[in-house]
Amino acid sequence: MTKLRVVFWMLAILALSVGDPRTTALADDDKKPISIQLLVPADATLEVDGYYATKSTGKSRRFVTPPLTVGKTYTYTLKVTSKGKTVVRDIKVRHGGINTFDLLPDFRPKTDSPPSKKLAAAQAHKIGVEAYIYAYPLVTMELTRRVMTNVATPGSKFAPMGQFANLRTYPSPADKAVTAPNADTLYSIAWLDLKKEPYIFSIPDADGRYFLMPMLNGWTDVFEVPGTRTTGTKAQICAITGPGWKGELPEGVTPYQSSTNLVWIIGRTYCTGTPEDYKKVYEFQDKLALVPLSAYGKPYTLPKGKVDPKIDMKTPVRDQVNRLDAVAFFTLFARLLKDNPPGKADGPMVAKLARIGIVPGEEFDFASLEPEVAKGLKGVPKAALARIMGHYKDSGAEINGWDFTLKTGLYGYDYLQRAFITAIGLGANRPQDAVYPTSEVDAAGKPYSGANKYVLHFAKGQTPPVKGFWSLTMYDAEYFFVPNELNRYNLSSRSKFNYNKDGSVDLYIQKDSPGKDKEANWLPAPAGKFILMLRLYWPQREVLDGKWAPPGVKKAKAIDKKKLKQDDVVYYQTAVRAATVRERPSSAEPRRINNDRAIAAE
Repeated sequence: MTKLRVVFWMLAILALSVGDPRTTALADDDKKPISIQLLVPADATLEVDGYYATKSTGKSRRFVTPPLTVGKTYTYTLKVTSKGKTVVRDIKVRHGGINTFDLLPDFRPKTDSPPSKKLAAAQAHKIGVEAYIYAYPLVTMELTRRVMTNVATPGSKFAPMGQFANLRTYPSPADKAVTAPNADTLYSIAWLDLKKEPYIFSIPDADGRYFLMPMLNGWTDVFEVPGTRTTGTKAQICAITGPGWKGELPEGVTPYQSSTNLVWIIGRTYCTGTPEDYKKVYEFQDKLALVPLSAYGKPYTLPKGKVDPKIDMKTPVRDQVNRLDAVAFFTLFARLLKDNPPGKADGPMVAKLARIGIVPGEEFDFASLEPEVAKGLKGVPKAALARIMGHYKDSGAEINGWDFTLKTGLYGYDYLQRAFITAIGLGANRPQDAVYPTSEVDAAGKPYSGANKYVLHFAKGQTPPVKGFWSLTMYDAEYFFVPNELNRYNLSSRSKFNYNKDGSVDLYIQKDSPGKDKEANWLPAPAGKFILMLRLYWPQREVLDGKWAPPGVKKAKAIDKKKLKQDDVVYYQTAVRAATVRERPSSAEPRRINNDRAIAAE
């Protein structure tokens, strides 16, 4: 590891400027700054390598380094002092890493916990709902893994553990394995179990093509993202290691450590959908390789997977999770905790889990619970699911009918946000890689219905600002694709739109064709309720800094082109101020969308 002795420049979160991190062919010897976030007591003073000290003005601090070489790991020493206590810790940072460090647990008072009082049914129910929300991502990941690896050999959608399933065509409405699928990239999906040993992951040269290989731990946090934005498009090799693993890696192999033994790689590779481009993407996908560390550099034959006929391969995974009763849900959760431990900062939640009989590393014995606790837990799934899905309106700022959040991929203590994203968009990226404005209502606040016709109008030069690509996807009320005569599930930056004379573009959102002359701009809708989702891959700085927001979707009969030009180019900073007033805060501290970046690394 390289030990640097350099001065950090501390920047306020809202004024952060890290330059342009989006260059594919990296200049200046492959060097870029790294943005680092520290969570510390609000009154703390900080020293970085003994060169820089500052009086803290809040719990979340962000530093940006000088340009550092991509692919290398750097170590800095932090000295944090609060209320007479000093904590010194070395931190390791790298491009594409989480680069978020929580020192708050080091400053929590250590006291002997008094014996827990017996819980009344209502108290047990309340804790049970919190526990369910906390556990929902891990349980969903496990059931998803079971379905997607329950095959003997790799296919286009499923593959045995430790092997890639490479999607060869875009998903169809019949695909129910993952909620809110995309039709912009071809997936390369693999599930890993790191209990025995790490896996070596080889990525071929992408020849400048946009791709990303986000790696999720069992809690759905994206802990690493090798790809075009972070590590470039040249060939690269990394080792994915589990919690606590210590050992030697081959020279030239970059280590990526997961906090859980369960890891999900959800690779996405851009494809235009033409036969010629499909072929090029297939060549890239076929060279993606995973091998156990012990087999690296040796002849290796992919083992056949074991098929379990008891696994339900037809019912959508989300439905399978949601129909588990409290006993089945918490029994599975407790078993998963053995190999996928809670994070260090989850101590308060772990203490709550113990009060209802859930202890990491131990079996959950519902029969041994106090009668009041057992009574309180029985109704937990229904209440918890209602709270998760009810979080929709509080998951981000509402702007022009779009729920806009930058809090995906890394969630910190926000267990409700994590569970909500799991329910509607399992596998979501970090905001630096993709932003997902989602809309259930039109600009007037009315729920979408296939009985109406709608238009999304982008003024000239105001289509989503991205370095990758953008798309507008149609989902039914359950976040799955909608069957239609064109087999079209989205419109995107690769679509051949018919533009208006002034350079603006109208996208027609309705059940029936708007006519042949407008069909290129038509996004087919179902007869009933539907949901729209924008995807902004590799969003430009104005999206992350809040200077751009999508215009509202309006009923076709209510459209006034002149008014659209004047009113629909809404800048994010103004919209956020208005949205903040309208929001119903979900905690003591009102959530503002820019503060959602506090957990996002880089």
